[in-house]
Order: sequence, then C-alpha cells, then structure tokens
Amino acid sequence: TDIYQLGLVFYEMVTGVVPFLAETREEMKQLVLNEKPKDPSLLNGDARPLSGLILRCLVKTKAERPSLETIRGELARYLNMECTGKLNDARKTGDSRIIRYLSTQLVMANAYSNQPRPCCDYLTLLRSYLPPGTDQLHQRIDSTISIITHYEERDLFAAHHDDVIPDLESLAREVAVM
Repeated sequence: TDIYQLGLVFYEMVTGVVPFLAETREEMKQLVLNEKPKDPSLLNGDARPLSGLILRCLVKTKAERPSLETIRGELARYLNMECTGKLNDARKTGDSRIIRYLSTQLVMANAYSNQPRPCCDYLTLLRSYLPPGTDQLHQRIDSTISIITHYEERDLFAAHHDDVIPDLESLAREVAVM
C-alpha cells in the first residue's frame, strides 16, 4: 500500500488533482478497486516522462507495482535528464550559484541511481564553482571523490551506496546555504 500511496501523491503533485473523485466513500472504494486512473500526461503534458512510473505505482495488484529501488532509480534518471540541460544553460551564463545547486542535484541523482562516475564528475564541477575561502569543503569533496572512486574501481559502489549517500547529502546541504 505504501507504493500505491506514493503513486497517489505523485499523481496529485504532477496533475493538481487526485486520480479518483467520488461523492461517497463507497463510490471511491469502487473507483479505486475497479478503475484505472487517467494518464497524468493527459492532464499535464510536462508529466509525460513520469507518467509510466506513476501509473505503475497505481496498479491494482501489489506484486505488479515497482519496488522502492526502481522508483528511486527512475526518479534519479529523470532528475538527471532535467538538470543536465539547465546546468548547460547556467554554465553559458556563468551563474555559479545555479551551477552549484544543479551540480548538487546531479551528484545526488547519480549517487541514488548507482552511477559513481558521473557523480564524481559533478562533484568535480561543483568544486570548481565554490567561492573562495571554502578550503575545508574542497577537502571534503576531494575525499568523497576518492572514496567513490575507490568503491567504483572495485565494483563495490552499489554495496557501499548507503555509506556514501549521507556524506553527499551533507555536502549538498552545506552548498545550498552558500
């Protein structure tokens, strides 16, 4: 039921409406049990990249719903796709604050989808756009890159993924307040 509920939240987030609307509790029950929700991309064209995932979260049979790991990976790939274009635009204008923000988003997206190489690449980019006087943060980024590279070279990144994520989240929070 948690995946189904997550699908309900995603649906409402991207469409602005709930997937089922009824006047009574019994009507709602029948809709939930027997009807398929309308494709979110029909209500919001921008939802197209996530529509399939959202609808899979809302399938009636629990065994057919995606795992949390699958959801996390698909959302990370979507975020990666969305942020890459915006990052390229920000690099053209030289807006270091936006570059730092998008770089941290891409670091996290790639870390969550078990992509250590791009994660390190975006950490390196992030490092190059830090303001002066952030030597300790530079050192933390360098250390994190070394750790990720160590795991990647030994095909251990996925196994140590949960060890790396908290440090990356901490880095992202620190950069966000700059």
